[in-house]
Amino acid sequence: MVPSPVLVIDAGGANRPLFESALHTAGFTGVFFCSEHEALQRSPNEPPSLILLGALMKDSSVGETIQNVRRQATWSQVPVVVAPAEGDLEHEVERAFSAGADEVIRRPILPGELAVRMLRLLRRQVSRDVLNERRKRAQGLLDATQAVTSTLHVEEILRLLVQQVVSLGELPVCSMILLGESHDAGHLVVASDDAQIRHLPMHLHKHLDVRNVLQRGTAAVLTPRDGLPLFTLAFARDVRDDDGDFLTIFPVFYEKRPMAVLFLLSAHNLEVEALDVISSLAHSGAIALRNARILRSLRNKKAREQQALLAELAGATAHELNQPLTSVMGYAELLKRRLDPSSPCFTAAEVIVNEAERMAEIVRKIGSVTHYETKSYVGEAKILDLDKSSGDLTEESAPVVVSAAMMRSL
Repeated sequence: MVPSPVLVIDAGGANRPLFESALHTAGFTGVFFCSEHEALQRSPNEPPSLILLGALMKDSSVGETIQNVRRQATWSQVPVVVAPAEGDLEHEVERAFSAGADEVIRRPILPGELAVRMLRLLRRQVSRDVLNERRKRAQGLLDATQAVTSTLHVEEILRLLVQQVVSLGELPVCSMILLGESHDAGHLVVASDDAQIRHLPMHLHKHLDVRNVLQRGTAAVLTPRDGLPLFTLAFARDVRDDDGDFLTIFPVFYEKRPMAVLFLLSAHNLEVEALDVISSLAHSGAIALRNARILRSLRNKKAREQQALLAELAGATAHELNQPLTSVMGYAELLKRRLDPSSPCFTAAEVIVNEAERMAEIVRKIGSVTHYETKSYVGEAKILDLDKSSGDLTEESAPVVVSAAMMRSL
């Protein structure tokens, strides 16, 4: 069974009985026209399965006719079979192939031979269309995978994954629930039709369909009307009239462990190829999520190590500064005791004692630093905020300038 009729261009109609016999043998139906201009004006918008050129008008050539037909956007890939009229056959065959004909039938034309060649040409075209469609899907999957794995931010990965699933599967709506450790609960983290949804807690233990999907590891299909509670769970809203007729529950696994559940709304039951594409994309998304979690864990670990290093460095600094500072304060007190209060040197010794006590307070705060917090200073330099880093917010402390190199070493 062919998807559409064969378009036949044959001036005068002398070849019509022969062509009709061949088309009938091959199981085709034909639509006959006297010229390509008539065919382009009167033929339906749907492209034909094949174009068969017989005798042409006196002012038409094979090359011009094929070019005029191929200019139609929807006809550019339709196979063309040429059955040249009586005359210089070798020259006609050469011109036909040069003009882009897919097949040339030499006279005398046998209906059976013409039918076989048209069927073979159609099968070749169908195979080419299937290959192009697969190539298109593969490129779409590659682009979608690159988009999903282009970031290491969990929120962005989830948003891109749902967005690409909707695009590849040509779906009206898609949402995702991230599973908890027990798989009986999760969070609705993103929905393609509601940008406001964020981490809504969901209880899955009451929904047998979801549990079965996670146990089997394969998708299941429901209708929104049959699964109203599940639909409300998946999209956090009621069913609308423009929603699709099919709800596909799609599990997302990583290393044989379920990570999430995709809910796909569609107007028709999804084909196996579409589910395979979604499965590949979901697996890539699961890997991206795992990588993002690993990176976040490493960053947290590095931050903890930096905090520990900072605390050790602060403790060592405070210890080393306390020893000379104690000597400075002690000798300044001795000077005050031996000097006359009216002496200028006494005032200087008193200033030394007061500033040393201020320095001692700063050293105390440095020794109690437990974490790393900064604030802006001059230029690109950062200031270690001793009050916040030590947890002491009661007194003012002198700012300590931290260079970029010191920040990197910390």
